[in-house]
Amino acid sequence: MDISFTTLFWTLFGLITLVVLEIELRYVEGFGKLLFGLYNIAARILFLNMLIAMMSKSFNVTVVSQADSLVYVVVVVVVVVVVAWARCVVSDELF
Repeated sequence: MDISFTTLFWTLFGLITLVVLEIELRYVEGFGKLLFGLYNIAARILFLNMLIAMMSKSFNVTVVSQADSLVYVVVVVVVVVVVAWARCVVSDELF
């Protein structure tokens, strides 16, 4: 049983080929190759799904971070403009 799990694990990285599955019974060998192929397809789909989920989460974190940065920049610009306008009003220098 331990060898089976090890074989399936290394299959995900392409280090095991179908030569390992050679058995004397033809039907058992065919069924084993079918299950082996289905396992590989399911594992690849699962990995792709996990990659998409991680990229989506990273994108959402980046968007929220950028939104916070944009709010900060807008507030700083408004403060600078208000302070400059207040200085102009106090010194009566409007343009």
